[in-house]
Amino acid sequence: MIDLKITLSKNDAKRLAQASAQALEAIQRVLEASALKIDRTIKLLIARGTKSGRRYGKHQASAPGEAPATNTGRLIQSIAWQALNPGLVVEVGSPLDYAAYLEDGTQNMDPRPWLKPAHDQHVDDIVSDITDTLKKYL
Repeated sequence: MIDLKITLSKNDAKRLAQASAQALEAIQRVLEASALKIDRTIKLLIARGTKSGRRYGKHQASAPGEAPATNTGRLIQSIAWQALNPGLVVEVGSPLDYAAYLEDGTQNMDPRPWLKPAHDQHVDDIVSDITDTLKKYL
């Protein structure tokens, strides 16, 4: 799983700790919306992203560096997100063993990243959304 971690200054962390429940709920909503964006992007990359690898009958495989090509749909179905630590941390990923092998590659297979590209596509917007939310309450 990829975690997006934001470290506040000691002063801002202290102010956030004293913030209203409304502020914490707003930050939780931003984080959950961010996780949902990444979740959707992952599924689109796998289902519809560019695939230029070998062809196996009707199946078009992905080439190294491309998101994996879907064959059974099992990876896409396993993608999920969850809020942790009273909603101030979200995780997006898959519990399937082979999901990590696809993301990072193995001795015998080059990576077919699907999680990091989706994260990277949204990280600037996520940081901006969180910053804007914090500014409203701090």
